[in-house]
Formats: sequence, structure tokens, C-alpha cells
Amino acid sequence: MRRVPAIVAFILAALVLAPPALAGTRPRDLRVATTTKIDTLNPLTGTSAADYRVWALNYDVLIAFDQKSMEPDRKHSLAASWRESSDGLKWTYHLRPNLHWSDGVPLTAGDVVWTMRFLKRRVQSTALEAVESWEATSSTTVVAHLRHRSVEMKSLWIYILPKHVWKAADTDTWDRFSPKLPLVGSGPYTVTRWNPDGTTVMKRNLHFWRTNTGPDRVLMTYYRNANRAVTDLEQNRLDVMPSDTLDGSDVKRLERASGVHVYHSPAIGLEYWVFNLAQRVTTRVHKSVVQSKAIRTALAWAIDRSKLVQASLLGYGAPGNSQLSRSYGRFSIDLSKDPVVGYHYDPTHARQILDAAGWRVGADGIRLRNGVRASFELAYAGGASERRAVRLIRSWARDVGIAIDARVYDNDKLIALEFNTQNDKLEPDFDTELWSIGGDPTPEFLLSLFTRAQLGLWNDSGFVDGRYERLFRQETRATDDDTRVSDIHQLQRIAASQLPYIDLYEPDDLAAVNTRTWHNWTTQPSPNGQPITSYGYSTIIALRPELASVSYPGVPWALAALVAVAALGIALSFLARRREQREPIELGDARA
Repeated sequence: MRRVPAIVAFILAALVLAPPALAGTRPRDLRVATTTKIDTLNPLTGTSAADYRVWALNYDVLIAFDQKSMEPDRKHSLAASWRESSDGLKWTYHLRPNLHWSDGVPLTAGDVVWTMRFLKRRVQSTALEAVESWEATSSTTVVAHLRHRSVEMKSLWIYILPKHVWKAADTDTWDRFSPKLPLVGSGPYTVTRWNPDGTTVMKRNLHFWRTNTGPDRVLMTYYRNANRAVTDLEQNRLDVMPSDTLDGSDVKRLERASGVHVYHSPAIGLEYWVFNLAQRVTTRVHKSVVQSKAIRTALAWAIDRSKLVQASLLGYGAPGNSQLSRSYGRFSIDLSKDPVVGYHYDPTHARQILDAAGWRVGADGIRLRNGVRASFELAYAGGASERRAVRLIRSWARDVGIAIDARVYDNDKLIALEFNTQNDKLEPDFDTELWSIGGDPTPEFLLSLFTRAQLGLWNDSGFVDGRYERLFRQETRATDDDTRVSDIHQLQRIAASQLPYIDLYEPDDLAAVNTRTWHNWTTQPSPNGQPITSYGYSTIIALRPELASVSYPGVPWALAALVAVAALGIALSFLARRREQREPIELGDARA
């Protein structure tokens, strides 16, 4: 039989032994890590940061958020211009001409109107509550008619969908709709392969309406272990670890790594501890405990938030005392010095609150009231920073006589517990949960989490308060900025007083990028923001390949291995030929 020359065999072997990623990636790929699965391609149902990063590249919103300021972006939006009527009840948006979807179909005002009507009908978006009707008066003109003024009409974080694709979703099963691939959109990239347990692939949209100097493809790979992503970034097999994938414990390590840059910025969000205050709950819920305001207030005073920031976030963050993080500027109120709701570490005061409410210390140190033990479950996803936080929270709670049973569930299970239904009625099946949430560039979304309209959607606490509802409606209709700011401050005071959430801390956004493969990294917002966000795609399409060092994952060591193996192959081949000169020729099998 004919044999392959030794040198060829060694080279083929080396190629086979190269990393699996070597064959699957290309020089102009942007390799992005996710540590939560991209669970859905339906932007009406997804909730994770990984989901939103996909949609931010696949779709446009009507009015984009400026990369530097996060204000409405007149230069880079689908809407080239917009105007508000003098009474605030009519908004007119003029689209750019000659827009197309990624499949070549024209993008028109009809798509915008259909999207807005679809969302209002199926999701009951609070951002669209003020709108009475939408109409397309031409192929490029959209008009919204309002019942009352709304501050949200130029900051609608709603992805515009292609009607010719998504009209199939306009049924009672809209929440289970799975669009076909490629995922038609207007953004710079479209999903061509979706693998929640592996790599989701996004390719360039050839009909994209802006200049794109960035990657040819964006690969979003799910890592079950974030430490492996850190190693891959160090070893030039990964390009980005976005803010929700990087733990504070890895920051110093990556700052020391060659060719890696770490970004550190205040988050537009917070870490919170939600309590189940719904009227209807399952029998598993310790309702009389978690719905006791004395329990929640005592816990708010029993927690040392400054220590949490150091122990859980390793110093990368700030103590939380309001539902709006410090990134919201004038809208956020600092309640830390308030004598009533300025919660800080004071276990003595916490015990006094519990004593006054009739929660007496039992023989085992855990309090009881009317035969009910002060104990409940805390469910969380089990991330590294959360594990560090939960250990401290349980200790502080025990110190004032409250027992906490901590349980780890995956994100899907946590959401299912929050929005459990029985006979089509909401019946949450949890005591308390720990969550991290990011907000919109404007404060209305985070403020809406305690409204009746968000029950079953984003209101995970079940908290509803008449005064809060009235103030929220008033704030969204404000005609002057001072009134709006005052209303928003009052809303935060109500929430801090009633404690549907205990605000724990504001984790800083931490991300790391590979400067060996890509340059011209920028942030949103700028200069104090992140290199890849859920708020837009400008940072990605501005990237440029680092031509001198663009390589496949693992190429440096693979090439070295190829050279070494090739040299070994040549040497062995030479020796083999020398041996053949001395040894007798092997006789073939007589039966051949």
C-alpha cells in the first residue's frame, strides 16, 4: 500500500491536534464570551444581558442612544428627525430614505407602526402607555397620537421588527415564536447560527445603512466556567469579556496580562434583594415572614453595605440605597443620611424593630411571632460575587434572629418561580431572590418596576402602592425638568420606605478586551462606559483589525507546534531513509 510521506503525515497530525476553535474561526471574527445562555431570539421575551447584546447588533431602535452622552442621537438613528407638537400630544418621526432589512426588503414606516402596535397589544409596554394610536402617513413618516404627554417618546428602547417576518408571531402564542435564521434585522449583524450551549454566530448585514469597519462576524460563545474565558482572553483565543462575565477577582490578573485592557465604569443598574409581596402566593411561600415590614426593615438595618462592596465586589462598586444608581445623576437621590430610610449597619436598631413588632427570640436564637418562625428562603443564581454576598447576609440576619435558607437555581428557574401562574393567575412561588438588573438610559424603566402595569412582566415583587402609581404617572407627564426630578425623588423615598427591594450595592461594570487582535476600542457612554453594551452597536462597527497580529485562536502555539513537529518529521524522515539504506527490503505478503 502507498504510504504518506513522513513530513506530510506529521503536518496533518499537527493540524488535527490544533484547538477545535482553529477550524471554526477567522481572522476578522470578534470572539465574545457569555456566561449566561442566549436563551431566545425573541426580543419580546428575553431578559438576560447576553440576549440584549445579540438584539443590539441585529436590530435598531427608532431613536438611537448617542454613544458619548446617551442622549437621543440625531446623526445615527433610523429616524433622521422628529418633532413634538406644542401640546405634546403628537409626535412625528421622519425615517431616513432607502432603508432596507438584511434580506433586501425595504424598511418603511409601516414596519415601525406595526412593531409599536404589536408590542402594545402583546406586551403592554409601559413606555407606550401614553400612545393612543400610531399611523404611517407615508413610507418614511410615522405619527404617534398621545392621550397625554410622555417623557419617553424620544427614548423608546424598542427594537423595530420586520413586519413581513414577525407578523407570524402576532398570535396568542407570540411568546413562543422562534424566527427563522438568518434573523432578519436592520443592524450591522444578523444571527445566522444559534446555539445556546455553544457559539451563536452573527454575520455582517450587507444592507446595513451605516459604515462598518468592524468584524466580519461576531461569535458569542457560552462559557459555563468564567475562569476558562479569562484564560482564553489571556492566551489570545477570545476578544471580549463583557461586563456581566468578568468577576472582580479576575481584574488584577487581566490588568497584568499582555495585550489585554480592562474597562471599569459605574453601572446603570443595581444588585437588589426582592421580597415576594404579591397578594396571591403558593403555599410554599413564608408569606407572614417575608411580607412583614418589620422583618424587611430590620434586615435593611442589619446589612453592612460598605462591607458587602468590599467582600462581594472586591471594592468595584458602591453601597446601594436607592432603586436608581448613581449613574442617573440628578434623578438619583442619596438616601444614606436620611434618619428614617438611610439604612446602614446598625444591628441594635434592627433588633429593636423586631422586638417592637412582636418577633421574640426563641430557644435556638431565631425569632418567632404567633408560632411562626422568622425563616425563609433566599434564591439566587450562584455567581461568584453573589455567593460572597449571601454568606455575609445570612450571618447578619442570623445575628438579629432571622434564619435564611440559601438556594442556588439557574436563571430560568428563578424567573419561573417569580412568574408562576395557577389557573392563568399570577401566583409567585418564591420567598426572596437576589438579582442584578440594568436600567434604560432614562430612569422610567427602573421606576416602573413597582407599578401595576408591570405585574407579570417586570414587577417581580408584586408591590403595588396607590401613591406610587399616581406619582409615576405624574412624573412621566411632567412638562418641566424640576418637577420631574422632584417626583422621581419622591418615588425613590416611597420604595425605600416600603422595601419591596432591599438595595444592596451598585456593582461597577467590568469588562476586558483583546488589544492584540482589534484596535480603536471605544465605549458607550464615553469616556466612562463599556466597550460592548446593550444600548447600541457604535462601539463594535468602529473597531479595526490589528493587522500585524490578527490570528486564529491558538495560532501562536499551533504554529510553533507545526514548526517543531515539521522539524521532527524531517529528521525522522531522514533517519528512515538512512535506515532503508542499511536494512533489507521488506517482502510483501505472499497472499497479496
